[in-house]
Order: sequence, then C-alpha cells, then structure tokens
Amino acid sequence: MTPEQAVPDWPHSPANDDRPLNGLRVLDLSRIVAGPLCAMLLADLGADVVKVEGPSGDEIRKWGPPFVEQQATYYYVPNKNKWLMTLDLKSPGGQLVLAELIKAADVVIHNFTADVAQALEVDFGRVAAINPCIIYLTISGFGPAQANRPGFDLVAQATSGLMSVTGNPETGPTKVGVPISDIASAHYGAIGVLAIVAQRGIGAIRSGKQFPAVQLDVALQDASISLLANQAANWLLGGINGTLRGNDHPNVAPYSVFATGDGAIALAVGTSKQFERLCQVLGRGELATDPRFSDNASRLRHRDELRELLETALSRESAAKWHELLSAHGVPNGPILDVSDAIEDPACDLVGIIGDTGGRALRLMATPVRIDGSYYPPYIAPGLPDAHAAEILACMGLTKGLAASE
Repeated sequence: MTPEQAVPDWPHSPANDDRPLNGLRVLDLSRIVAGPLCAMLLADLGADVVKVEGPSGDEIRKWGPPFVEQQATYYYVPNKNKWLMTLDLKSPGGQLVLAELIKAADVVIHNFTADVAQALEVDFGRVAAINPCIIYLTISGFGPAQANRPGFDLVAQATSGLMSVTGNPETGPTKVGVPISDIASAHYGAIGVLAIVAQRGIGAIRSGKQFPAVQLDVALQDASISLLANQAANWLLGGINGTLRGNDHPNVAPYSVFATGDGAIALAVGTSKQFERLCQVLGRGELATDPRFSDNASRLRHRDELRELLETALSRESAAKWHELLSAHGVPNGPILDVSDAIEDPACDLVGIIGDTGGRALRLMATPVRIDGSYYPPYIAPGLPDAHAAEILACMGLTKGLAASE
C-alpha cells in the first residue's frame, strides 16, 4: 500500500509493550492446531494477533472431552493471547472487514487448501493486492505441488516415515503421543515469519517503509520428514533404513528404557566416559573394558547382551534409588513420569495462570523460552469465538453489523 493510504488501527495489549515482537500485527485465519499454534508463538513473544473464525467457530473447540464450559480444552493449547472474532467470509460484509484486517496486518497465516483459499479470497494474489507488503504464510498438508490435498497430523506422521521408526516390532508402528507434525510445522512457520521480520525490522515495518510481499509455505509433510534427523542421515549417507526398535536408539547404546527392581528407568549414555561411570555405579566396572562394550559401535553390535547384563544389575534396586545414584555420578537418566507428575514437578515453572471472562482461573502452558530468566506469562485467555469482536471493529472504525452475513 502507498504511504498516503489510511491504515486501520489494530488492537493492542499493554502486556506486549516490553516483548520482542511488540508492534507486529498478525492476522490468524487458521484453525485446528498448526496454524493457530504458529500464531500463538508470535503472540507469546509480543505480536498482537487477531484470530478470525468462521461463524461456527474453530473446529478444535469441539475436540473433546474434556471441556471447560462446553469448550474443548484442546482449543486452549494453541489459542491464548489472541483477539477473537468471527466472520462469514462468504458474505460481502465479512469480505469487507477481512480486507480492512489484511490492510492493517503485517502477517497473514492460514491453513486452507488452495481451492478454499481462493474461494474465500485469501489466496496470496488477492491478499498481496490489498497489502503489497504482507508476509503471507500458508501451513499446508503437502506443499504447493499438492495444494488441495488436506493434511492432518496423523497422516503426516504416517506418510513422512515417522511412524515407521516409532513403536516396536510386537505392536507395530505408532504415532507420537502428541501432534508432533503440527507442532513442528507451527515452529517452522514461526521461524520463517521471524526471519522476514528480522530482515525488515519491526520499526521499519511500523514506519510505513515499503517491502515486497513474501509468500511462505510450511507443509506438515516436509516438517515431519525434517524430524527424521539421524534416521534420515542413516539412510542418505549410510544406506540404512529405519526400523521399529521400541525405545532403543538406532545409533547409540545404551540409550533406552531399562527395567529395574520396581519399574523402568531411562538411560541416555552418550559417551564412553558416561558408560564407564554407569558400570562403576552398577558394580560392574569390568564391562567398560569388555571388548564387546568398549566403544559405542561395539555396544550397538552387542546391544541385546548388554541389556541383559545391565538389567540384571539394575534389578537390585528401585528406579528411584538408581536415579539418585546415577545422577550423583553424572550419568544421564530419568524416571518415566506421567503427564501430571511432569507438569506438577516443583522444578517445572511453565504453567501460567490467567482469569477468563467467566471468572475461572485457567492454568495454561507458557512458550518455553526464558528471556532474562523468566517465561512470558499469558495475557489474554482463550475465549468464545466472538469475544473481542467489538474491540477489533472499533479499532478499525467499523461496526459489527457490517461484518454480519449479507
């Protein structure tokens, strides 16, 4: 847009005044997990995010139980710190308000398929025509070459190879216990946006300096394949295809979950020095010099023999006792905690508390980036779909009636 064009105002939270992305305006048109989580990461770091949902709301609001006041707790995961409103993008009034939002935004995020984006007039060409400086991010299922193929986390985990290396031979492939493909896509999307923002500078963006529109695309499939990490390198450079190994690491041993006298413990022994200390603590110091186990490659070849010897020694004490002893000697290890134990551990300070409009104190997870020693707390509770429509429209000098279906 040209400098003389009036740019509508944008809702702002004072909580963002001292956060790194203060002044960045993000329009979140996405739903479910990956897109909303990407926008929330930016919001947590100080961007002012307006989330627009369809008339029936984001589908994830129904993904339960459990529910809080008829709203799925899943919705709370990727939607804190956002200004919320609904628009019928199939109506002229909704399109008019959308155009005003696009004009004022610095970033637009969506996860529609190409045909739906075009039908709703949020494809890159139309958005860039309204705002020629826009940073436009699509989080897709399978990238531009398959722009109309829908993608969900489970499918991406299956088609990317992740499931082929997750699970054990007895039970077969399994997905990761959280939507890891969605999460990875959200993080890559945020990184892409931040790269362009860093290149431009928020101050320059707010000054009205002109920049060319940028089109970003992060696919769940690509993000998931990137998570193959060492498994991908094993194939690309070593010609070794990944297989189901349960908790065993394909490249390091001992690096797995082992039985003790009363339960399991995770041992992540990444160096030969750590292996020596493990053997000493277990009272089996001679194993460190045994030719079968003297280096990592040998330990991998004799993985099963090593497991039997270690679990025989570990059976003498409880998992808690071994955790204490091994930790005292610098051997990386940990108990297998459940979700509540991990979150309620006194060492975990990731939970922030914020009150919602109903007076409930909501406990929400923070983005795990400490800045000057602390995580940023939540400042806007996830609310009902139209929670902030009046404030958003007032900022733009519009009325709710204009946004209604026509």
